[in-house]
Amino acid sequence: MNLIALTPQTSFRQSGDSGRVEERVLLYWLLNSTWSIHGLRSSIYVMQANAPGSFEGRVNAFDPATINEEMATAFRVLLRRSQS
Repeated sequence: MNLIALTPQTSFRQSGDSGRVEERVLLYWLLNSTWSIHGLRSSIYVMQANAPGSFEGRVNAFDPATINEEMATAFRVLLRRSQS
């Protein structure tokens, strides 16, 4: 698996923006499944970028149980592999 971006909008449009809020919320929860970042203020600050409204509210409203487990497992494996 080669994860570059989560949607074509952020993959191919090289405008320097921070991508879609929904993608960052998903990425937040994927990272949490490996690094347990939920509840760390710094993790919210880093990922909120220019999100309209409350990024933290969107993170808390998202149900991580809706994430495809096969994708989440592949993400964790690759993330751990890149750390070694």
